[in-house]
Amino acid sequence: MSLSNLFLRLSSLNPRRYKAVKCSHRTQRSGSVSAFGRTITTKMPKNDNGSVEYCLDCIGKMTIRGAWCGDPFFIGDPITLYTPRGDFQVPEHAVIYNKEPLQLVGCLGWNCADTGADRAGFWLPGERR
Repeated sequence: MSLSNLFLRLSSLNPRRYKAVKCSHRTQRSGSVSAFGRTITTKMPKNDNGSVEYCLDCIGKMTIRGAWCGDPFFIGDPITLYTPRGDFQVPEHAVIYNKEPLQLVGCLGWNCADTGADRAGFWLPGERR
């Protein structure tokens, strides 16, 4: 067996790796993402160039916690936008969507959302305001 055939066989055993466009890290397209004590398996879409935008580690770092429940939610999870009432103390982990009126990002979990009909969108990577 030639050296090039051996290389082709060995490379086929490893999942394909990409250089992420936005963070420049080497990554697989799918795999485990961990944050705040929870792990999920995700598969990222390819962009127009056939690569991915972010590596799995950077996707994990983009995970946030629901303002009311503190549970983690990941890229692609649905979000709510609520304005706190009464004497609600905004926790340090809360992500502020708007300052006036104050709107915080929450998840659709029982301890964050009043109802699933309150879904305001999805948590996606993007530029911070």
